[in-house]
Amino acid sequence: MTRLISGTRVAKIITENRHATSQSTLRITVVLLVGLLLITEQFGVEAALGAFFAGMVLRGTATGDGSELDEKLDAVGYGFFIPVFFVSSGMALDVLSLVDRPARLLVFFLLLLAVRGLPALLVYRKTLAVRQRVQMVS
Repeated sequence: MTRLISGTRVAKIITENRHATSQSTLRITVVLLVGLLLITEQFGVEAALGAFFAGMVLRGTATGDGSELDEKLDAVGYGFFIPVFFVSSGMALDVLSLVDRPARLLVFFLLLLAVRGLPALLVYRKTLAVRQRVQMVS
């Protein structure tokens, strides 16, 4: 991908406007992300795959260490994309089925504790105190 845009007007715009207030690099990145998410949706593939592809393309075309762009993407991600993800996930949650069968919720929490909690308690037993390991679990 880097070879495709190197030496083109797009590459020049990205390089020259990295530090400008127009935020061209960030805008192009968001357009790339949304475009790849739409493509994965059309093929019925998981949306995380589109985000993964966007990250691969972005990392392949990044110039320098990319830490400045990473900070901007963190701000956009945590400020917009992650809240939208949680809202859309919450909208898809069938609350009535949880009320009808509360044992499913209990089983879910027990499995979550087993999958996330027990490894944290066991793996870090030599490096962290018990209180710190319990905090990691919760």
